[in-house]
Amino acid sequence: MSHAWDRASDRLDLLHRAFPVLGRGELPARVLAVSADLPVEVFQDVPATGAHPSGLIRTGPDAFGPHRPTEPPDPPWDEATRDLAARVGEDVLATLATAGRALGRPPAGFDHRATTTTGLPPVRFADRERARDWVRANLGLLPAVVRACANARSRALAVAVAAHSWTCAPGDAPPAWAHDLSEAGADAAIADRAPRSFTGLMRLGAQWFADRGDIATAERLGVREWAAWERLADTDGMIDVLWHRAGVYAAAGHEDRELDCYVRLRSLYEAGGDHLGVVRTTAATGTAFARLGSDQDALEHLSQAAQEFAALPGTTPVEQATVLITLGRVHWTSGDHYAARRRFHAAHRLLADADRAGPAGRAPVEALADQVRRLLDTEAGRSLPDG
Repeated sequence: MSHAWDRASDRLDLLHRAFPVLGRGELPARVLAVSADLPVEVFQDVPATGAHPSGLIRTGPDAFGPHRPTEPPDPPWDEATRDLAARVGEDVLATLATAGRALGRPPAGFDHRATTTTGLPPVRFADRERARDWVRANLGLLPAVVRACANARSRALAVAVAAHSWTCAPGDAPPAWAHDLSEAGADAAIADRAPRSFTGLMRLGAQWFADRGDIATAERLGVREWAAWERLADTDGMIDVLWHRAGVYAAAGHEDRELDCYVRLRSLYEAGGDHLGVVRTTAATGTAFARLGSDQDALEHLSQAAQEFAALPGTTPVEQATVLITLGRVHWTSGDHYAARRRFHAAHRLLADADRAGPAGRAPVEALADQVRRLLDTEAGRSLPDG
């Protein structure tokens, strides 16, 4: 296909500019095709050895590099280079979005309207496994694309690529890769002066690290998110991140840090006059004490929450029943089976009334009702079944 390269000679500069723009010594065929506005097919005859009209050499099944690699100079960030980075970024973003839908993990709030066209058919995945394979094969490319788009002043695009990369990233991706993506995305959001995009990226990164058991990094990113909301004086954002951090600590068994989050939440709710928020924090605090085995503290907080929930508008039967069930479990483990059954029966009545009220939210109601029935069937002196 050398004749194709003869016709594409004016594209060779863009083709070779892609390597320094992305800061990588090898790139897949589609990225090169998008960079130079070429059909993907022209790369089929690039050999693994020897000269080729493209000046490329094949370094893998779908990887190509310069035939005579040298330390690439910094690319001129002119209009052609910025367009190249934007084309690659939007093509990668479109593929990530397709992969995210296949994997069931598209991020919310990071939409981007494409401004370029490639002339290439979009990438499609037959199933989740194919989508997962593409992400794995292109992991190293993703932070590079984020940085290239940021350098090209397409910073909102860079942020969107980072967000979609987080939601598509496999759980066993190298930690060094995840740290690289985190910093690349944060730098892009800061350069774009988009603090809310920054908080979203910090949340996605914190969740990824928390799911992998790296609580220290998740906490560091959570603190950065909190600081951004605090600078914005956005109480709702601060409350949201504290609930998220509390959930991370609870899942990791760090109830001491979880309780610290509830102290701060209570302060924010009280400052805003949000009594329902205060009561919800009280309930969460009691649940944390229950997991810690601090029965007296748990009984105190959960009893107060159960009493106030019953008198407050805005609560749901599921929310009230959940507190009653947890309170009953604490009574049971402390030996007061009568008080425990009283709480379980109260929860059962709430759920029965909710079930008769209509189909809305019926699934969680039925799941809790089934749990309560199993609790009520437990004989005194026996351990309660798990929830």
